[in-house]
Amino acid sequence: MSRRRILIIGGSDAGTSAALTARSTDQDCQIDVLLEDRFPNYSICGLPFLLSGEVADWRSLAHRQESEFGEQRISLHKESHAVAVDPGSHELTARGTDGERRFGYDRRRPSWTSTSATRLRSAAPGTPWQVAARAWLDGKPASFSTRRRP
Repeated sequence: MSRRRILIIGGSDAGTSAALTARSTDQDCQIDVLLEDRFPNYSICGLPFLLSGEVADWRSLAHRQESEFGEQRISLHKESHAVAVDPGSHELTARGTDGERRFGYDRRRPSWTSTSATRLRSAAPGTPWQVAARAWLDGKPASFSTRRRP
């Protein structure tokens, strides 16, 4: 019998929890986690504390070190995102910094596990301001703007 193949898209809290749970229930399965950024299990909820200065080092927002994933035999594929899925052959194509790669999986069980996004817009209810942030890199926004709502 061949090893079970598990593919998880998203490496934030839910994706990490799914990977660790899979490992605890099956010591022999192959687990691949696709991350759109470079930071596994990065606490996006901690960003306000980083911006306020209460947290000085952005690296402390990571719940787990990358080495912990390796110890659990969980393969991280950083800066990768899904571009196509073939349900018939149970393959997903992902594009990363090293080009395209295909990942096999045993069965599809769709679920949203990631809170990370490349574009986020939010506005506090009752305020005239809209905030847009794009792609957090090294603990700092790659672009950030505020503007009055139209």
